[in-house]
Amino acid sequence: MSMTRDRVSMFVELEERTAPVREALKPPPVRVAPSTDRLGRPASRREVVDGRLPKRWAWGTLASWGVIVGTIFATEPAPANPDAPDPWWGVLLVTMVLLTLPVALVGLARRKTWSMHWSLASAVPSLGLAIACFATGHHAGLYPYGEAAAFGYLTWLSWKGLTLVRASPERGPAYG
Repeated sequence: MSMTRDRVSMFVELEERTAPVREALKPPPVRVAPSTDRLGRPASRREVVDGRLPKRWAWGTLASWGVIVGTIFATEPAPANPDAPDPWWGVLLVTMVLLTLPVALVGLARRKTWSMHWSLASAVPSLGLAIACFATGHHAGLYPYGEAAAFGYLTWLSWKGLTLVRASPERGPAYG
């Protein structure tokens, strides 16, 4: 029995002697303000607040649409075969873009959360039209590659904005 008491007292004494060293080796607590992300940016720049998109996200997406669509129209070369009729699915895709893009742009200008749905609804048919240039041989050269990359970027941007809206803790009103 005495052997066990001696061992217990030895461990208690060892623990008392090493306590200050263990305390000194503890890492300091990490302090992260709840209103910032891991890079220290304010939460209002990355979250939906009061059912509105962050200003930079909405205006950045709006500016991207303007610059890309303007550049596509300004640099579009003549079709490879100007007498070829437009396929019915091409007309359908153009109609979808023309119906959804104005709604998306107005919503982005007003920073509405639903504008990301409309932006994606405009970007996907636009990407389809860009890919159709490859399939039909509508444009020759490198133009279809740039067009597909530009509309691919807009599709990605709209998708990321939609995930931003869906991941928001607040989510705001459905069509706020």
